[in-house]
Amino acid sequence: IMKIIFKCMVKIKSIDPYPIIIFCFKYYFSHFYSNPFKNFSHKIWYLVLIKYKYTMPKLLTISDLKEKLYNFKESPLYEYRVKNNYIPVLGEGSLKAPLLLVGEAPGLEEAKAGRPFVGASGKLLTKMLKEAIIPKEVAYITNIVLDRPPENRDPTEEEISLYGWFLDEHIKIIKPIVIASLGRYSM
Repeated sequence: IMKIIFKCMVKIKSIDPYPIIIFCFKYYFSHFYSNPFKNFSHKIWYLVLIKYKYTMPKLLTISDLKEKLYNFKESPLYEYRVKNNYIPVLGEGSLKAPLLLVGEAPGLEEAKAGRPFVGASGKLLTKMLKEAIIPKEVAYITNIVLDRPPENRDPTEEEISLYGWFLDEHIKIIKPIVIASLGRYSM
C-alpha cells in the first residue's frame, strides 16, 4: 500500500494527505478489486478513511468568511457598522490570483458599497496598476481591517489583531505568489 500511496502522491502532486488517501483508495480498488469490501481488512481501510475525513480541519471558503464577517460581533467596529448601515468589506477579485493586495481599512465609499477600493483610493490604485501594466484580474484586493473605523481614523492594534484572522484565511484560500501591502497599517 505504501508503494501505491507514493505513486499517487507523484501522480496528483498534492501535499494534502486526504486527497492522496482518497485517490489511492479509489485507484487501489478500481485496479485490483471489483468489490472493495471483499474481505474484512478492506472494510477497516474504508473506516480509517471516513474517520480521517471527518476529523481533518476544514478549509474555509470565501462564503464562509463572508458569513463570519457579517456576524463578527466581537469586533469593536460591529456596532458602528450596524448603526450606520455600512456593509463589511471582505474583498474582491479572482480566487486564483497570484497577487494579493492588502489595504488598511474601508473608507466611506467602500463601506457603503461593500467593495474594496471604490472611492478615491480605488481610482488611484487602478491608475497605478495600469501604469505598472498589471491587469486588475490578476489581483485579489482586501483590507487588514474589514469594517470602517469611525471618522476614518487609523485602525487600532486590537482591531488589526481581531481582523488578522480573516487575512490569514484569505491567504490560505487564495494562495497568492505575491502579497503587497498598501498603507502603513497593512504591513
